[in-house]
Amino acid sequence: MVRNHDYKALYDHQIAERQLFNYPPFYRVIRLQLRDHNGVRVHQVATQLQTYLARIFGPRVSGVIIPSVERVQAYTLRELTLRVEQRANIAEAKRRLKEAIDYIFSIPSNKNTNLIIDVDPL
Repeated sequence: MVRNHDYKALYDHQIAERQLFNYPPFYRVIRLQLRDHNGVRVHQVATQLQTYLARIFGPRVSGVIIPSVERVQAYTLRELTLRVEQRANIAEAKRRLKEAIDYIFSIPSNKNTNLIIDVDPL
């Protein structure tokens, strides 16, 4: 399509694919990156958070992802991805996400794990 300068067909193909796989502009993507010095603990916290979020958001939450760069400096990384429909009540989704995060990090053994939230990552 690019070689033939058929940008309209390329756009139509890409937009249909984005809708099929729940990507922007049809969904908001929220990446939750967990970091910890302890690799076992970060995976446990990520699994706990994923389980809790799956009860709230269902299949909109990915499983625990081991990123291609698994360690940065002394930290082990794990990620989750949450997709929320554009037409959904974003304030309610945000409230429920905060509730889940607050609950998981209220567990004393999870205190040393860091969480970075990236909305609509590139």
